[in-house]
Amino acid sequence: MNSKRTRSQGFTLIELLVVMVIIGVLSGMAFAGYGAAMSMAHKAKEIGAGKSLMVAYLNYPADHDGELLAGYQPGASVTLPGGDVVSGPTAERYPWRLADYANLSVENTFFLNPAKQGGSNNTNLHYMVSLVPSLGLNAYCIGGYQTSSGYLAKADCVTNLQQVNSANVGQLIVFASAQLVQGKTTYEGNFIIKPSTMSGVTAAKDGSIGNVQPRYNGKAVVAYFDGHVEVNKPSELMDSRKWSPTATTADQKIKP
Repeated sequence: MNSKRTRSQGFTLIELLVVMVIIGVLSGMAFAGYGAAMSMAHKAKEIGAGKSLMVAYLNYPADHDGELLAGYQPGASVTLPGGDVVSGPTAERYPWRLADYANLSVENTFFLNPAKQGGSNNTNLHYMVSLVPSLGLNAYCIGGYQTSSGYLAKADCVTNLQQVNSANVGQLIVFASAQLVQGKTTYEGNFIIKPSTMSGVTAAKDGSIGNVQPRYNGKAVVAYFDGHVEVNKPSELMDSRKWSPTATTADQKIKP
């Protein structure tokens, strides 16, 4: 009797294993391609958000005698889109105060990745939006981080348009992709970013520095004072003059 298997009798075990490996490789390639496409789409969305934030941020001083929006303002209160009035840290951080002024949407401007920012259905959504917006503000140097006793980093901070050198606005960082690390949890967002040359700020293992998260192939979305947006490596942000209009040298320390 002829014991040889014909093609019509099915695959051998080795052939089945080869097919499974091929399917696995193709699936991996497809998943990687999908992941890359999603990352590109998310980056494009964040670039658009950066441009929208800058339009709002630059419109604010036009109606406030040149005063820049503070990144943190004690005692602030805000009326949310639904009519609720919030105060405390939720209103004191920049997002809701800027959104209230410019009528910006939460989903398309501040909270771009709900799954990595506490969830869109979080019962503390208003608080989370204020704490971990995708783009953090360079508040220590632009607009100011106020406390009950005054501004932090006061010597390196500008609070009015008249204090900004028009020749320097194209390299002044205002917003950037941010992150907040709390224990083992990393949120893809933070309301504040810190100058890379600020005392006490060091680079992290993931390449982030001063809460700036390079989440797009080692780069972060960065919005500049003149309104344009770039995608930069952390190494391109290591210059005090990009953070503070008062800095005169690249390695000048910003004092918190």
